[in-house]
Amino acid sequence: MNYSQRSTRGSPELIVDTNIFYSAILYPYGNPAWLLEEADHRHVPVVLLDYVLDELGKVLGRKGVSPGTLLEFLGTFPSVKVRVSDAVRQSEIDLTRSCVTDRKDRPIVAFALHRLDEGRDCVLVTGDRKLFAPAVKRLLRGRVMTASEVLGTWMMGNR
Repeated sequence: MNYSQRSTRGSPELIVDTNIFYSAILYPYGNPAWLLEEADHRHVPVVLLDYVLDELGKVLGRKGVSPGTLLEFLGTFPSVKVRVSDAVRQSEIDLTRSCVTDRKDRPIVAFALHRLDEGRDCVLVTGDRKLFAPAVKRLLRGRVMTASEVLGTWMMGNR
């Protein structure tokens, strides 16, 4: 059995940022696309926030990608589940203000914090270097990774 087919019981859910989906769509042979493929093969839940879906639609629209193409792409990955971000508590949003300077990044960081506060095993997957700032990593208990780091963890665990 190759590593992509092995069980990943206990793998954290992946809360994926806009830039990861964007890169996966526009660069189908890069690590973000591979991450989505591997998550699917390993039955690892991938969380796509409604907020991220809206932002992704706008960003891709400026590149000429239609909403239908976006939905078709997402439909090829059963592990990707859209979640509504309104479960986030005000206190979690307030905590993000102190360490996340870009307002557009706050909802996903607050959602990741919310999932951690609920006791969920999750990781925020992003390519945004600002979200690797020490204050953000502390807030999310070190649960911020790049697509390459997640893939590397999976590969190292299957030796």
